[in-house]
Amino acid sequence: MTRSDFRNTIDDGFACAPEGCTTLAQAREMGLSKGARAEKSKVTTTARFGTSVGYLKDVQPVLDRYCGKCHQGEGSARKKLDLTLRGYEPYLTLVGRPGWGRTNAVPEKLPPGYDLAGTLQVEAYSTVDPAAYVTPEPMTRLSYTSRLVALAASGKHHNVKVDPYSLLRLILWVDTMCPYLTDVEIRADDDPEFQGSDWLAIRPRLKTAPIVIRPGPFSADE
Repeated sequence: MTRSDFRNTIDDGFACAPEGCTTLAQAREMGLSKGARAEKSKVTTTARFGTSVGYLKDVQPVLDRYCGKCHQGEGSARKKLDLTLRGYEPYLTLVGRPGWGRTNAVPEKLPPGYDLAGTLQVEAYSTVDPAAYVTPEPMTRLSYTSRLVALAASGKHHNVKVDPYSLLRLILWVDTMCPYLTDVEIRADDDPEFQGSDWLAIRPRLKTAPIVIRPGPFSADE
């Protein structure tokens, strides 16, 4: 399955609770039901959505549904914070634009939405920066203090309050360090091939990478 094919199987019911759902169980059941009606061969892939979290699948649809009226299109707040999906934005702004191997230079004047997710900036340091090896203080980052989660849950921001299922997806995304792609999306790409890859003792793998079953609430076949 290509990444394009995979995205065609995505149903908003897995990122935002379908209309009429008031519990997480109802949202999951309706999503699976809609996936089964669409194409039975894709039910297995659809069923895995609950165990793999990513920005494109779980967060952007929530922003589109609950924030798009003001922060997308002709919305009055779009000039201040544009939540339209474009390239890697608004993902990079929401996670605080990590330095990717360099010490993260935090802007003196923080742009709107900067670090709204409140994730741990694991990619915001160079490998020789001592700060990269300091254990963060407990309960100072992630969903416990995330402004994104607080805004989504409180209903205080223009009376916008996301449904329980969507809120759980946001919390899971923040607490799993804000991945951009899900495990399934990453595995949709072929294994990297480049000059010298055959010489490596351990070759980089995507599609054929082993699946590691970690302890958790889901069974191995999920």
